[in-house]
Amino acid sequence: MIRGNTVPVFAATRFATQVSPDPADRFLASASRPLAKKQRKDALYFARKAGVNLVWAKNATGTKPKPDAQRPAAQVYFYHPDHLGTATLLTDINGQPYQYFLNLPFGEEMAAQRADGKFSTRYKFNGKELDKQTGYYYYGARYYDPVLSRWLSVDPLAEKNAGAVPYNFTLNNPIILIDPLGLDTLDVTRKDNKWVFTNYQEADGDDVIRVHVGKMTYSYNYSSEEDHIIFLNLPENTTDNFGIYFLPSGENRDATYGYFVTPGGTRSNRNNSHKTILPGIYEMVNAAGGKWETLSVTGDGGNDDDITIRGIKIHNFGYLEKPSTWGSPVETGWTKGCFVLASEYRVNSETNHVEFNYFSSRMATFNLLYNLGGNISNKLVGNHYYLKATFDEPIQYKLYFKDSNIP
Repeated sequence: MIRGNTVPVFAATRFATQVSPDPADRFLASASRPLAKKQRKDALYFARKAGVNLVWAKNATGTKPKPDAQRPAAQVYFYHPDHLGTATLLTDINGQPYQYFLNLPFGEEMAAQRADGKFSTRYKFNGKELDKQTGYYYYGARYYDPVLSRWLSVDPLAEKNAGAVPYNFTLNNPIILIDPLGLDTLDVTRKDNKWVFTNYQEADGDDVIRVHVGKMTYSYNYSSEEDHIIFLNLPENTTDNFGIYFLPSGENRDATYGYFVTPGGTRSNRNNSHKTILPGIYEMVNAAGGKWETLSVTGDGGNDDDITIRGIKIHNFGYLEKPSTWGSPVETGWTKGCFVLASEYRVNSETNHVEFNYFSSRMATFNLLYNLGGNISNKLVGNHYYLKATFDEPIQYKLYFKDSNIP
């Protein structure tokens, strides 16, 4: 956040820097200490992105920062959040503590301190915005009163959570749980060099995928006006094209999500290219005939070439007879542009291909087809059984295929 001449830097993103465990670095930071150096480097990077020529007054070790009147008009403050997203400590560009506050477990402010200055953060408990006039926090779907420790309106999913009081905040467990947006929200986090699903929240409204990499969060919003399945490409240490899929919850269906893989390299919608299709919004129909009678992706997705003739399918990897086997759908030729699904994955460090487990791939595909209303059975082709799905009514779902902007 750049103060003074206010400039939005990566909208809805606030600076965050890891605070050193050394108290000297945390509370006595000066221009010579690691925290100050790290924050200055980050600030300059984001300022350049925003087209801001950022300068600041240098402080000699042990001296006090200059008064606000002598500082540059553009001021930078860093938020240091805890595991719940609550940034209890803010530091200035020199790594000096600027604002600190302490909450009770349900968010009521217990103590606060702030250095001389006009700026005071509005984003406090769970990183949500505090309305000064009412004292309520806005979470997107509902308002929350931290004094009463209660929501001000009924949980929009009260019917699906019949065992919970609809006004309770985080099931009365605010130490480890949060209520991020009040929307259908899927959280994906990079942990130990792997993408893992860390949270799913079901609610009315638009659908959101939040991807967490270190201290950065990338959000992807999708309108709920039409039924859809989301396929989002994510960066992975592989030569394949890799990502996650997400079918949001809806009437008579549960949400389901997992991983997908398609061929790496350049993309093309052209017939016989055997490449991953171009990003876009495509139609889906029931695939009749052939080895895979599941779902076919059709249309041009807003691009030049129509892919209908290519026979792009959504299906599983591997045979029913070998449930414990792992392998690469790309290396073994199971995808020539098709979307192959699984609920778990690994990357082979020798081949750099994504590998799926036969059983998890079959179950992930089964769950998706079932929640789309498919009648699931096995189809014998040669010596092997393949999943087959028939639908009583035409499929009205769109396939949203999108690239992420994660470096």
